[in-house]
Amino acid sequence: MTQPYLFPDLAEFHLVRVDMTPRGKERAGRGKNGTFYTPRQTVKVETQITFAWKNQVGRQAYPAHVPVVFILEVNFERPLSARKGKAFRKYPTVKPDWDNIGKLVADALNTVAYHDDCQVVEAHIYKRYVNEPPFVRFWTEEKTD
Repeated sequence: MTQPYLFPDLAEFHLVRVDMTPRGKERAGRGKNGTFYTPRQTVKVETQITFAWKNQVGRQAYPAHVPVVFILEVNFERPLSARKGKAFRKYPTVKPDWDNIGKLVADALNTVAYHDDCQVVEAHIYKRYVNEPPFVRFWTEEKTD
């Protein structure tokens, strides 16, 4: 496995790529009987992320109480309007917001990569355009000082 280009000094890390259109975490809905539920599309995307972790890493990497560094790279397909001349843009300033994307991925990794996302003590999130189909890639590692 190659070192992540954003943080080349990471010692041991887990890298996962998910081919998907970036989405943010949707707000919980409220049913007719007053109970709350997670929207279907959010469950579908979280399942896709969980499946990717299990296929590419295969195990829970961080037991409870281990601090984790979380690095998320969100890659949007560059729209035609952002490809040429003065309109060329490197970074997407569009929805979904970085924090909603991060929350979706971090929540999807609960009990799969780590015991709970409260173990994430440092996070870096990057949004950018790419000239290929959209995907999300993330790294995790144990926080050491």
